[in-house]
Amino acid sequence: MADLPTSTPGGAGGREPGADARQPSDALPGDALLNDPGLDTPLTALPAPGAPEVSAPPAPPGPLTLVRAGLRHALCCWRPLVGVVIVQLLLALTVVLPFHAAVASRLDAHPHAAALAGAPTAADRALGWEAGMDAGLWRDTKRELGKAYDGLPVQLVWTLLLAWLFGAVAAAGFLGLAAEAGPCSTTRFFALGGKGFFRMLRVGLVFACAFVLVGRLVHEGWGAALADREADAPSEASKWWGERAREVTLFVLFLVLRVAADLARADLIAGGRRSALLAFLRRLATLVHRPLRTLGVALLLGAPAFGALWLLSRLETVLPRGGWQGPLALFLLLQVAVLLRWASRAALLGAFAVRILPGARARA
Repeated sequence: MADLPTSTPGGAGGREPGADARQPSDALPGDALLNDPGLDTPLTALPAPGAPEVSAPPAPPGPLTLVRAGLRHALCCWRPLVGVVIVQLLLALTVVLPFHAAVASRLDAHPHAAALAGAPTAADRALGWEAGMDAGLWRDTKRELGKAYDGLPVQLVWTLLLAWLFGAVAAAGFLGLAAEAGPCSTTRFFALGGKGFFRMLRVGLVFACAFVLVGRLVHEGWGAALADREADAPSEASKWWGERAREVTLFVLFLVLRVAADLARADLIAGGRRSALLAFLRRLATLVHRPLRTLGVALLLGAPAFGALWLLSRLETVLPRGGWQGPLALFLLLQVAVLLRWASRAALLGAFAVRILPGARARA
C-alpha cells in the first residue's frame, strides 16, 4: 500500500501524472494567447475616418508666362514654319505661272518689251515709251487673253480654298507639337496636322458661320437702323463716318471671334474635347471671364506682327521699279511677310495650348 500514489487519477483534487513536468514548449496554442505579454499593453486610439483629400486643379499661367511660352514654341518650330512658307508659295505659283505664261507670250514679243518691263531704252524714250505697262496695250492684252483672263477669278477662289484647308492642317500641326512631347520636325508637324485636320475644319466652319451672322447683324441690323438718319443728315460725312464705324466694329469682332476659335482649336487638340460648337461657345465665355489671359495674350503676340507687316508695306514703296531686282525684292518681301504672319500664329496657338494643358491633365 505504501507504493500507491497519494491521489488517484480523476479524483477530487487529482492531477495528471507529469503535469508538473510539462515544458513551455508543450503548451497548447491557446495558452500562448493567454500568456502573451502584449495583451497588457494599452491600445492607441485610431484616428476617425475623414473625407479623402481632393487636389484642386492647377491655376492657369499668367499672360506674360503664356507669351514667353508662345515665343519659345514659335522659335522651336522654325523648320515647320519654313515648310508652311514653301507650301504657300507653291499654292501661289499654281495661279501665277499659268497666267504669266499666257501674258508673256504676247508682251515679250512686243517691240517695246523693255519699256513694259520697266527698263526703257533710248529708242523707247525717243518714241515716247516710258517705264511701265501702257493702259491701252493692257486692255488689248486682256481682250486677247479671253477665257484665260476671265477664268482668273475662279482660279483664285480655288487657290484660296486650298489655302484655307491647308491652314487647318497647319493649326493642328502647331497645336500638336505644343501639346505632345517630341521633336519639332517638319515630318512630325505634317503628321500631327493630318491627324487633327477634321477637328480644325469643324472649328473653321463654326467660326465662318459665326462671322457671317455677326456681319449680317452689323450691316443689316445696325446699318439698316441708322440708314434713314444718315440719309437725312445735312452732309455726306455722317454717312461716311457711320460706314467706317461699322467696318471697324466688324474688324474688331472678327479678331475676337478668331481668338475664341483658336482657343476652341486648342481645346480640341490639347484638351481632348470633341464638339467644335460647344468648345467655341465655351471659349466665348472664357473671353469675358479671362480677358487678360486670352485677348491680352493675343494682343501681345499679334500686335508686333501687324506692326512688322505695316513696315514691310512701307518698304514696298522704295523698291526698285526697273529690271529684275524689283520683282525679286518684292517676292522676298512677301515671303518675309508670310513667315511673320505664320510665326505669330504659331506663337499664339502654342500659348493657348500651354494654357489648356493643365486643366486637361487635371481632368485626366
